Amino acid sequence: MFEIVIRATIRSYILYSSCYFSFIRIIHPPEVSKKKHAVALGLFLPISLAVTMAGELFMPLSVPVMYVAFIAIMQAIYRSSFGTTYAASTIALGINYALYLISACLVAAVCTITKIKPFPSGALEAVIKTIPVILVFIANYFLFRIKRFRSGMPFIEDRAATFAGVLISSMILAFMYDFDGGKASTFTKVSFAIIMIGAFLLYIWWRLRLKKKYIDELQKQELNYLRAYSKSQEEKISMLADENDKLASIVHRDNKIIPSMELSLREYILNSNEDNKETGEKLLEELHNMSEGRKGIIRDYEQAGQPIQLTGTISIDNVLNYMNKKAAGLGVELKTDVTETEEAVKAENIDLNDITTILADILENAIIACAETDIKQVMAHIGILNKKILIRVFDSGSPFEISLFEKIGKVQETTHKDDGGSGIGLKTLFEIKEKYHSSIIIDEISSDGIITKSVSFIFDKHGQFIVRSYRAEEIRKECKRKDLLIQNRSIQ
Repeated sequence: MFEIVIRATIRSYILYSSCYFSFIRIIHPPEVSKKKHAVALGLFLPISLAVTMAGELFMPLSVPVMYVAFIAIMQAIYRSSFGTTYAASTIALGINYALYLISACLVAAVCTITKIKPFPSGALEAVIKTIPVILVFIANYFLFRIKRFRSGMPFIEDRAATFAGVLISSMILAFMYDFDGGKASTFTKVSFAIIMIGAFLLYIWWRLRLKKKYIDELQKQELNYLRAYSKSQEEKISMLADENDKLASIVHRDNKIIPSMELSLREYILNSNEDNKETGEKLLEELHNMSEGRKGIIRDYEQAGQPIQLTGTISIDNVLNYMNKKAAGLGVELKTDVTETEEAVKAENIDLNDITTILADILENAIIACAETDIKQVMAHIGILNKKILIRVFDSGSPFEISLFEKIGKVQETTHKDDGGSGIGLKTLFEIKEKYHSSIIIDEISSDGIITKSVSFIFDKHGQFIVRSYRAEEIRKECKRKDLLIQNRSIQ
């Protein structure tokens, strides 16, 4: 009896430690010390024994005792809000117990195939019962090494966001008590089916919440960019107003001085003689200086705000400078907002030629789209979002034709056929998307504002094509492609 309790306690301890690992990965606490790890792992030993004893006395007690004890320990050590601790603990336990059941099934299948019979109790039984909890620990480790789940659950403090996950995990835990390792009743089989369904739903829920969080972060960043852009435009308007006042003052002054000087010069020419030569030369020199001064002020005024922010990477900066000149030639104002991305490009093993191709194609489409509109503004952002490289271009051009969403990336469909566009750029964009399993997000921001749309290319390994638009219903009616995710967006 004593030996059985010790073995069961060791299994519970390993499972508890795995749950603790999941908890840490889910909440990402600001401070994780070795001391806290030691305290938690030390407390799990007596708790594991208590859970085992509760299970020996009355099997259905083991899960509730384990559940309450785990939440209490996590709350005492990390002191997060109780709602966060409760949600993270429940989900961590749900993940690990689902993995435990899956591992146990795999071990049982292997035993059946190899005709190993571990029961009744013995050394072989102890080993075979321990293997599933070890597999849980290993599976748990690799689960959080997957890029999609590496960030844990950044939405864990949002009660509305975690409600479904907590509910599914609670269902998994509620049906776990029936598995005592020996019985196989009809109810046990039903419980097994429910837990498997719950595990699948938990996986789907986690993916969907991460996707929503990701899109929310993108939208928040977009709003910040637009606010910053609006502020920069207000500053520019203020600067232009000051320049306008200066030019008005110069014009007002010159409107009086130049005619009087012209009259003096006319009189000088009419009455010219050798004695007046010196006076004439002085007048001509003064007129020349005034003319040069006016040219200098106007030249400074014309060049204000023309330089753009560059990345420091020669190939990318060449594209930005070229597109800036092209935009200026079409009367389009190009702004850039760039951050250091060279290390991220190297880390993700991305070809710089692909980066420049993406940037050139999106910028060219945006510049040409603005060429025929009253407001001609383009803003390019190159940076990092959630540790992923992001290229995003905002513009004030006319909206895309709805038919384009159905064809884009499939055929050489162009957004500017009248300007000689071939559509090769857009097709190339989708080829690069497939190459890196990246995402393209088209955002139609408003129908009558300054900035009307944006196109984003994100190296996120999600491989999505998303259109967020105030015309979502119209787009859904016309576009039937399966790889397109259409989301509603209200007019800003």
